[in-house]
Amino acid sequence: MTLWAVVIGWVGSGLILLAYALVATRRFSSHSVAFHVVTLLGSLGLTVYAVTISAWPNVALNGVMGVVAMVGTFMAIRVVRHLKAEADRITQTSG
Repeated sequence: MTLWAVVIGWVGSGLILLAYALVATRRFSSHSVAFHVVTLLGSLGLTVYAVTISAWPNVALNGVMGVVAMVGTFMAIRVVRHLKAEADRITQTSG
C-alpha cells in the first residue's frame, strides 16, 4: 500500500467526522451544500483507500455514501437557486 492512499484515507475520515461534528453542533445544516460536499469528498477519500486495500464492503459503503452525498449536493444547490430566484423576484416586484 502506498503512502498517498493512506493519507487520502485519513483525510477522508477526517472530512466525514468534520461534517458530522459541524451538523451535530449546528454549524452546518444537514441540508446544506457545504455538508454534502464535505461528506462527498470524505467518502471519495475513503473509497480510494478501501479500493487500495481491497476492502470491498467499505468500497460499497463509501461508494453508496458518495452517491447519496452527490445527489444531496445537487438537490441542495437546486434549493439554493430556487430561493435566490424567489428572493430576486420579490425584490423586483417590491422595488
